[in-house]
Amino acid sequence: MKILMQRIITGHEDQIAFQIPELYRDALWMFVKKHYKKYNDHYIVEIKTPHRPRTTGKHSQCNCLHGWISFFCIETGNDFHQVKMYIKKKAISRGYPPMLNEKGEMIYDLYGDVLPMSEADASVEQEILLIEEMQQLADEYNIRLPESELI
Repeated sequence: MKILMQRIITGHEDQIAFQIPELYRDALWMFVKKHYKKYNDHYIVEIKTPHRPRTTGKHSQCNCLHGWISFFCIETGNDFHQVKMYIKKKAISRGYPPMLNEKGEMIYDLYGDVLPMSEADASVEQEILLIEEMQQLADEYNIRLPESELI
């Protein structure tokens, strides 16, 4: 369950509290009552800042990036998924987030490289980093990418 909540200041550094919006109160308390005994009243809580999700669909950031990757692959003979992963890994140096485990630690592939976060979780700003990385890769190969209404 994902809920946008505002923090309540407790005055204690070892406590954090949130006001549960009325719309979600009943469902959240039903969840707690159902599971508190089985899990000894322990819960996994993920805290993130709100962000604008990347755009998808026709004339979107996602469509632009995937179109350019496809075009690049046709021109170079590379595999779409390998190029996309390469771009995401390179974009980490621009600030694209790495993939994290439950402890908040970065996850590495078998080659020792940091794995990037899934594009599905990207914000508008993070998707721009991938688009910029794709433009740079195309420039390095002297490939002129087709015009996009987005860029």
